[in-house]
Amino acid sequence: MPGRLYLLAALTSLVVALTACTGDGNPLPTPSPTGPPLVRGGTLRVVAWGFFPDTMDPKAWDLATWEIDRCCLLRTLLSYNGHPTELGGSQLDPDLAVAMPRVSADGLSWTFKIKPAIHYAPPFQDIEITAQDFVRALQRAADTNAIGSDFYKAYSFYFSVIAGFDDVVSGKAQTISGLETPDTHTLVVRLTRPAGDLGYRFALPATAPIPPSPSDPTAPVGAAQGHDLDWGRFLAASGPYMYGGAGDQDFSAPPDQQTPVEGFTPPRFTRSGVHVGSILLVRNPSWESSTDELRPAYPDRIEIQLGPRNGCCDDRDQFASTLAQVNKDIAEGIWDVGLGVDPPPKLVEKFASDPRLHTGQIGVVNYIAINLAIPPFNDVHVRRALSLALDKQELVRRSNDLVDVPSFAGVATRHLIPDALEEYRLEAWRPAWDTAPDEGDLGLAREEMLLSNYDRDGDGLCDGSACDHAVFVVDDPYPSVLLTPMREALRAIGIRFNLRRVPRDSFGAATGPTKHIALSANRWFVDFPSGSNIFPELFYGPNLSSGGQDPSLLGATPEELAAWGYRVDSVASADDAIDRCLELIGQSQVECWTKLDQTLMGTVVPWIPWMFQTASRLVSPRVVNYSFDQFASEPALDQLALEPS
Repeated sequence: MPGRLYLLAALTSLVVALTACTGDGNPLPTPSPTGPPLVRGGTLRVVAWGFFPDTMDPKAWDLATWEIDRCCLLRTLLSYNGHPTELGGSQLDPDLAVAMPRVSADGLSWTFKIKPAIHYAPPFQDIEITAQDFVRALQRAADTNAIGSDFYKAYSFYFSVIAGFDDVVSGKAQTISGLETPDTHTLVVRLTRPAGDLGYRFALPATAPIPPSPSDPTAPVGAAQGHDLDWGRFLAASGPYMYGGAGDQDFSAPPDQQTPVEGFTPPRFTRSGVHVGSILLVRNPSWESSTDELRPAYPDRIEIQLGPRNGCCDDRDQFASTLAQVNKDIAEGIWDVGLGVDPPPKLVEKFASDPRLHTGQIGVVNYIAINLAIPPFNDVHVRRALSLALDKQELVRRSNDLVDVPSFAGVATRHLIPDALEEYRLEAWRPAWDTAPDEGDLGLAREEMLLSNYDRDGDGLCDGSACDHAVFVVDDPYPSVLLTPMREALRAIGIRFNLRRVPRDSFGAATGPTKHIALSANRWFVDFPSGSNIFPELFYGPNLSSGGQDPSLLGATPEELAAWGYRVDSVASADDAIDRCLELIGQSQVECWTKLDQTLMGTVVPWIPWMFQTASRLVSPRVVNYSFDQFASEPALDQLALEPS
């Protein structure tokens, strides 16, 4: 399922459960009129903890892996500039493609022209990247095997829109019929339906080119043949860096006799915790900065430690303590930056005015989903009343204080799509009916309740049995401190609920259409910076019959509602609007999603969104240039420059 349905304590529960041209010294453009000139050089020291790569496979569903791929190891047809949205970081740019693709009038054919004379890193330095290399990558993406632990899954579904892709997934075909290579530097992609967000999908690491196998030029996935689950330890780099020792690999030997690269030692997971692994990245001599406008690649060398030095964790207290220690090590210069290591609140407060603390908004929205087909929430005035009563600011404050759950700070919101995905078009917007402060307003909430069909005696409170037994589902463990403001808001408008905790892995099934769940609390983490990673997955009626994650039931048909046992015969739908947006490309699609966001929150209120998350990172005193990568929600390692030694 596109996007990631992250339950609030997913990371904590995971950790607890585990109990060319170097250009050295050449000045680069000055980042500001008064800043010092930046130079290439030095060793960037990184600690990856929290979410950290355990396979480095391009198919792995993992943000730290995606950052290391984007910044350093792998180039794709399209990619990002490694900056936040404010500096164009959510917009696609040509990477290995000469220009943005040419799209047919019906949206079903995309043609990419590939830059000539670009070669892989050693030992494939004599191999030019061509169109067939992208076909191999997509052939490999059609293998739906899990990557590494169960927490990291392949994301082949993003490419199902390509004609013939699912036939390869199911074994009905050996090759993807929708991929054509009319010449060595042209790739034509034919789709089964318009998908204006295809460019975002082709910026995902799984699409990075794979060279042919030296021993078998006909191998469907080239040099990756025989490396179904360990390609991350062999992959052929196309970016400004490669693994240390990669040039010594021998791909002419049978796959089971090939030796993994020395520059990547995966972490080990045991009952006692996580045992440290490491990644060493050195410059790729095949890379030329003149062919890569997206990556300045300042450091000469990047050393990444995977996991905290002493392992982690037996309990939440140790988790919080280890997180604090890792950030103190960064502040003291032991490390230069971390991946997946948001500083705990006390450390953020300490460094609040320090230029070494950087904060950026990530693509995560926290929300309460409302089932539009269950009384009393089938009345829009009840849904609005709940939103007006909810103290969003208190929820944000409590979230920011969750020291044992990194990446769970943020800002209060009134709409559905994270501002960073809409280029901050709605940052100051609110629905016309929502004039309450972030702390909520019980007076306004009860005035709204008066307009509903469920306040029969005119006291601003919900009346009748429908108001007494609403089922509210959260994952286990969902932070209890977040439930209190939600409970208080519901009680303030006369609604009482029965709380039901379910295991994290069964949350989707527990909130399915047949379960008649009134409310559910969750957060959604996008995989690329586009509204198409939210609306078609969480608000699209056709997905409901195939197990889609839409607890609001927006778009359900009368026949479906009757089959699922609901007494209401209709709910609102955004299907037509979503279809229109999906056909658009680039800024037109961004604007379309933004307008749909306003429409749904202005007239329907299928969710109560209450926080867009932010990520904070400390850097060491050696870092003189920092950038936040909007795509991976991590520091852009290629953009980090070090003071000259």
